[in-house]
Amino acid sequence: MTFLKLIQIKFSPSDTLKKLELSLTEEQQLHGKSLWNNKTLQKSVLDDIKEFKKLLKEELLKSQNYYCCYCHLPFHMITEQSGKHIEREHIFSKKTYKDYSFTLFNLALCCNICNGPGYKHVKNVCIQIDEVDFHKSQSKIIHPHFDKTQEHLKLNQDLTISHLTSKGDKNCKYFKLNDPRKLDIRSIMRQKDKLPPSEQKKYEEIISFQRT
Repeated sequence: MTFLKLIQIKFSPSDTLKKLELSLTEEQQLHGKSLWNNKTLQKSVLDDIKEFKKLLKEELLKSQNYYCCYCHLPFHMITEQSGKHIEREHIFSKKTYKDYSFTLFNLALCCNICNGPGYKHVKNVCIQIDEVDFHKSQSKIIHPHFDKTQEHLKLNQDLTISHLTSKGDKNCKYFKLNDPRKLDIRSIMRQKDKLPPSEQKKYEEIISFQRT
């Protein structure tokens, strides 16, 4: 078990989630504004959006192993109230690219810090969207689903993270990957990695309890 790591999301959405993605994307294309937080829709559509958000969070939490997709730290350590501070992040802005508001691979989970003012927040990180194959879309930052994290970032022995590419450089800057608080958390995580397996298991049980 390794607690200190750069995560790579391997997301395999359920059939139910895929069906909701298709139906809500069709609904979105009929409207002028993003439906993501729209409360004036028909009840059936609102119910579908609610179910979509619920399943999305559940499935992504497992795929991301409860780590933020940007700072690569466990939610329970980077935020004070993990459940309330995990955000469904639109990698490409839902305001600018509203038709992709429900595109599953335009969504990931991040902490409210990485998605807050002074970090990514409302920055436009999209270079180009491939309308035929969304997986070929181009991003200024490391795309949580499409890019291999290890090709862009390196976790150093001193617990700092250095960039290997221009995308990695933007991630380091946008998400302040080497600020003191994050270095302190990585230090704690490295100590957990040195524990014997039995103690690691106890720690994992504590995390599991905090996830519920």
